[in-house]
Amino acid sequence: MNNAYILLLALLATLLVSVGYGLWSSSLRANVYVYIVPSRLEIGSWRVFATYQDSSCRGFNATHLSPKNDTLYIDIGNTVVNSMWIGLVVENNGEIGVDLAEINISLNDSLGSYNITPQYYLYEPIKTGVGNMPYWGGISCSDLPVSGYSSTLPIHIPVGYKMVAWIYINLGLSNTEIAVKITSRIS
Repeated sequence: MNNAYILLLALLATLLVSVGYGLWSSSLRANVYVYIVPSRLEIGSWRVFATYQDSSCRGFNATHLSPKNDTLYIDIGNTVVNSMWIGLVVENNGEIGVDLAEINISLNDSLGSYNITPQYYLYEPIKTGVGNMPYWGGISCSDLPVSGYSSTLPIHIPVGYKMVAWIYINLGLSNTEIAVKITSRIS
C-alpha cells in the first residue's frame, strides 16, 4: 500500500508541476496606457523698468500677459524709451521637470517687426522665497544686474520651482509693442 501512495503522490506532484509550468510559461498580454501631462513653464510675475531720454528710470506698467501665460506684451506709447529692463519669474507648476529653452524678444511697430539681441541675466531656480532674493525683492534700475547670474540657456526648472530672468534691451523707440515669449521643453 505504501508504494501505491507514493506512486499516487508522485503522479499528483507531476500533474501540479506541469499545470503550474503551463500557466507561468504562457504569454501575458496587458493593455498599458500612458498619459502624458503637457508640461510647460509659465510667467508667474513680471517687472519692467524703462529708461527715458532724461536718463530717468521708472517702473513701466503698460503690460499684459497672454492667455497661456507664456508671453508678456509691453506697449510703449508716444514717449521714447531708450532702454528697458524686463524681469520675469518663470514657474514650473507642472508634473515633471522642464527646461527653459529660449526667451524670444520681438518688436512690432507701424514700420514692421524686428528682432533684437537682448542681454540675459538668469538666476538659479529656487523652491520658495523669490521675493526675498536680492535680484527680485525691492529692486530698482540702479541695482541691475545683480551678481550671481548666468547668461546661458537652457536652464532646468524642477517641479514646483521658480527662476528669475532679467533681460536688458536697448531701444530708442516709441509706439512699439514688445513681445517676450518663453519656450520650454521637456528635459
